[in-house]
Amino acid sequence: MGSNPSSLKLHDFNSVNTIIASPDYPKNITLVDVREFSELQKSGKIPGAINVPFNSQPSAFKYDQATWEESFANVPKPALDQELVFYCAAGRRAKAAADVAAEAGYENLGVYTGSFTDWQNNKGKTEAV
Repeated sequence: MGSNPSSLKLHDFNSVNTIIASPDYPKNITLVDVREFSELQKSGKIPGAINVPFNSQPSAFKYDQATWEESFANVPKPALDQELVFYCAAGRRAKAAADVAAEAGYENLGVYTGSFTDWQNNKGKTEAV
């Protein structure tokens, strides 16, 4: 995959909704919400997503294990072969975060292009944080 934009798998509302409805979710795919925690507190998040805020910690996916655990105590660091689907409010930060993850060696990457705004517009399920 790498950081080439065309190598990112693009997701829409239906594909993300299918992911979270899977009996294997979240083992098979990790949704990564890259909004800041304060944004999640206001609107919630897609069920099962992990929060790795891009603006405040843009290099998070490059962190070594100890730094990751210090920064995200209750969030296991995804394995390099784990499929990750990034989203934010509108899609811009999600793409940037996916590019950083690619630079860190992650290869199975996707972006929910409409991100959380699209999720809300389509009345997708949310969970409070």
